[in-house]
Amino acid sequence: MPKAFVHGDIINTNVMKDNNSKIWIIDFAVSNYLPRIIDLAVISCNMCLDESSEQTTIDNITTLLTEYNKYNQLTEYELQTFWTFYKLANAMHILQPIFIAKTEEDSEENQYWLNEGKIGYSYSCKEKITNILIKR
Repeated sequence: MPKAFVHGDIINTNVMKDNNSKIWIIDFAVSNYLPRIIDLAVISCNMCLDESSEQTTIDNITTLLTEYNKYNQLTEYELQTFWTFYKLANAMHILQPIFIAKTEEDSEENQYWLNEGKIGYSYSCKEKITNILIKR
């Protein structure tokens, strides 16, 4: 898979807009040189998720990948494996909060991530959305 510098945690709390409408990405703690599809999967899990609408979520993800593809051509293999990476990113949002709830004090934020992960994962398990992105 094509690799790039990957932030690895582009979620809504790590993207900020200043008073001049300039966008800033913060928190590079998990950044690395990795398959670039990882950033797209992580972004899709949080920033594209519409908790009340599977279709809106799919539309948001399709828009993200289409726009990304305009500037950085995604390979056919990246498009075919995107949903696997999306499932994995959502699974992390499920497993980490469960671990924290069992080993530390649970929190509202922890439950938020658990809920996001469960919803996102449920969307990724639907057979009908598997090939939506392989339409170029």
